[in-house]
Amino acid sequence: MNPLEQLNDIHVPDSVSVWPLAWGWWLLMGVSILVVCVVTVWLYRYLSARRVKRMALQELRTLNPDNPTVYSEVNQLLKRVALAYFPSAPIASLYGEQWCNFLTQQLPDNKQQDFKQACIQLQQNLYQKTPESSAESVIDSAKTWIQHSLPPTQKQLERAQVSEVSHV
Repeated sequence: MNPLEQLNDIHVPDSVSVWPLAWGWWLLMGVSILVVCVVTVWLYRYLSARRVKRMALQELRTLNPDNPTVYSEVNQLLKRVALAYFPSAPIASLYGEQWCNFLTQQLPDNKQQDFKQACIQLQQNLYQKTPESSAESVIDSAKTWIQHSLPPTQKQLERAQVSEVSHV
């Protein structure tokens, strides 16, 4: 008797299946979905918080500095943007020096002095038939304010509420 005749045929094992997945893969998929959701929500909030800012900067670019009503348009634009981001009841009634002080307080310290002068110039030229100075500096200052003050931080919102209470 030949011992080789007693051997059975070689059986190839079944191929390894992907399913069911190991716990590590399930965990990786769950974390990935969570990260995608968090990034999507953050991006949506980031963009929606800056939508008014983008629109205001776009409108500011369309203003004509030679137009005699440009000072009024810049002031109205700043007021609309401020009302969109800050508590509206106290801000709506601000004008003149109080309005300039509010706007100036929202800027970083290194930008406040230049803006304050431009804001005073804006307020003076609002009610004049023939403005004394060019509107380009006022438009540039409004652009600076929009870029550096918006959207407001929590500290800016608190500072705005404190200053509004003191003006009432």
